[in-house]
Amino acid sequence: MPTRDLMPPDEQARILAEHARAPRKKGLLPDVRHIGTRDLDGFSVLKMQVLMNDQTFTDVRWDGTGTKVFVASASILASWLSGKTIEDYNKLLELWEKMLAQVEVVEQAPFLGEVRALEYVIRNRPDRVREIQLAWTAVAQLIQGRAGVRAPSAAAA
Repeated sequence: MPTRDLMPPDEQARILAEHARAPRKKGLLPDVRHIGTRDLDGFSVLKMQVLMNDQTFTDVRWDGTGTKVFVASASILASWLSGKTIEDYNKLLELWEKMLAQVEVVEQAPFLGEVRALEYVIRNRPDRVREIQLAWTAVAQLIQGRAGVRAPSAAAA
């Protein structure tokens, strides 16, 4: 089994705390379609926007309120996706599904970047996974039907 040294839990926790304290890509753009969603208990509320030019995410924005885990997840995903392609998104979604199933993705660490920090929640706080799923679900809903977009599995949606 590969080692998990590429991003130790304390580094994952630091990245999550940093994104929760100073979220990136927060704030919606005027006159751009967005989708709103909330978690089951209604505490976390999210609005997400995706701007695309052909097969590239030119900007991903979000706004909302919720737990630190929720804020960090939205910030990390929006930051990661901006400038990426549909092909990158499909690969990310495949790796995300593996992370949710707690399958090692160490060899993909450079590609995943800070998304890897969300593993901390998956492994240490499985009761909070639904909070990190909100942004992923919103992005999937916003881009569904676009050419080349892979649909998330039931576990990742």
